[in-house]
Amino acid sequence: MEEYLNRRHQIWHDKTMELKEKDKELSEYEKEINDRKEKLKGSGVDLDNNDNIVINELQKKVQEISLSLQDTKQSLYKAESESKDKDLTILSMQSKLDEFANDNRNLHQKTKHLESQLSITIEEIKQMKKKHGDRGNIVTSTVSTRGRIFRRSRSLDTDAIKDSRRKNAVSVACSVM
Repeated sequence: MEEYLNRRHQIWHDKTMELKEKDKELSEYEKEINDRKEKLKGSGVDLDNNDNIVINELQKKVQEISLSLQDTKQSLYKAESESKDKDLTILSMQSKLDEFANDNRNLHQKTKHLESQLSITIEEIKQMKKKHGDRGNIVTSTVSTRGRIFRRSRSLDTDAIKDSRRKNAVSVACSVM
């Protein structure tokens, strides 16, 4: 994104420099025309009645440069406007990206929490197996314990259950039982 902004800024800077150069060139041509007019008036030539080719050529050049200057100004304003629009778009995308990163971080924390709950539950099941020799009693007590833990985790975060990773974690815990 910064490269894009740098390129836009460079274009804007180049157009500004071009505009200054054209403006300077226009001023030089106008000065040259005025100087030649003064010289011709000083030599007794009546400029109003005399079609001087040099003056006409210079006036054409001045007109061409004026048109070029106007075009450059318009393209500069257009580039500046586009740059502002792109800046707003980039800022909007950056805020969305930050929001997604924050959501991702929160989901990662929730996943870690559920994984730790799953590990604790698996450890409880293993300990119950060691304590009880009868598998039927283990399943019944594990299911009731698991139900309590599940209800606690569900009350803490109902959105977490909707997440597919969390569903997989719960199904793994159930398949272990």
